[in-house]
Amino acid sequence: MPSLLMCSPSLLSCFLLDSYDRSITITSFLNLTIRLGSVIESLMSSVERIDEYSQLPSEAAPRIPERDPPPSWPERGAIELDNITMRYRPELDTVLRGVSVKIQPGEKIGIIGRTGSGSQY
Repeated sequence: MPSLLMCSPSLLSCFLLDSYDRSITITSFLNLTIRLGSVIESLMSSVERIDEYSQLPSEAAPRIPERDPPPSWPERGAIELDNITMRYRPELDTVLRGVSVKIQPGEKIGIIGRTGSGSQY
């Protein structure tokens, strides 16, 4: 059986180039496989998030007819809050306790709060 070293130089170079070409092809294939795996994982995270959000309890309707103001509202343009208590969600502690404010018509006010607290609306 002839050894690889006893082959002609042209045959040896063909063999080496062929093995190099195959190694590049295998490396590219593995790289693509890993990349596709991470894309699929990312897409599955999106599916899990959609599933989680679809199981959250619904918020209140945007309009509750029983709580509509009278047709003559607003009568004076003043805002009065008396002993207000608020929380972000029903299961959380109150964040505002006993707040009372009277805002007269034409008066300018500023509301200050943490980032993300909704004070910019």
